[in-house]
Amino acid sequence: MPMSRKPRQKSQIGLYHITMRGNGKQLLFEDDADRRRLLSLVRSSLSRFNVKLIAWCLMGNHVHLVASDPDDNVSESMHLVMSCYATWYNRRHGHVGHVFQDRFSSTPISSEEHLLDAIRYVHFNPQKAGICPYGEYRWSSHLDYVERDPAIATVDLAFVRLAFPRACDYRAFMDASDVVVVRPSAGGRIDEDEALDVGISLIRSFGLSELSDVKALDKAKRNEILAAMRSAGLSIRQIQRLTGVGEWSIRKAG
Repeated sequence: MPMSRKPRQKSQIGLYHITMRGNGKQLLFEDDADRRRLLSLVRSSLSRFNVKLIAWCLMGNHVHLVASDPDDNVSESMHLVMSCYATWYNRRHGHVGHVFQDRFSSTPISSEEHLLDAIRYVHFNPQKAGICPYGEYRWSSHLDYVERDPAIATVDLAFVRLAFPRACDYRAFMDASDVVVVRPSAGGRIDEDEALDVGISLIRSFGLSELSDVKALDKAKRNEILAAMRSAGLSIRQIQRLTGVGEWSIRKAG
């Protein structure tokens, strides 16, 4: 008899950190048109169900959202987002099969401090993945917190102003030197959702375009890249999955 899914944990204050992942850790976006489409669906679907978007970040193979859900409608809104985007993606790219990995995950937020940590984590995602400084990343709500332009805002600006009355307050919060950003899956290493982004960023810094190219390199160059991946926090299993290089070779390189 198949095991039933664990019920979604509910927040006592109606706030959640939501994650959507690509099926099999595959990329969710082929280009910016895909990103714009998903963001549009997130905004329209959440608004339809009275779920307020507080922060977001679109990464390569996963998406982070922070949302306020006073009426307990987050499941309905996320189901609509995922089903509509999967239909769009499959039609546009001739893809067959699942786009997302199972159901979205939602971590209940329990306090104001926890909420601010979640916002910081979401906006810091590209920087933690080695893509670019968080302030230079296009596909997050960081600019809404800085520019606060109601004509183009993607998040609830009333919340932004309540949490950070001035843009400089937000910048100071993000740039505080004594702040340590902890991943939701705390454990001291990069989690599965971020591994692909880190791997791609690293190989591009070495002039490669595909992770599979690592396996075909000469030994010295391959070992240099494998060692860099381990130094960046990727586990041996993650590197093996991303590059196809065997476990023993990865161990010797690192």
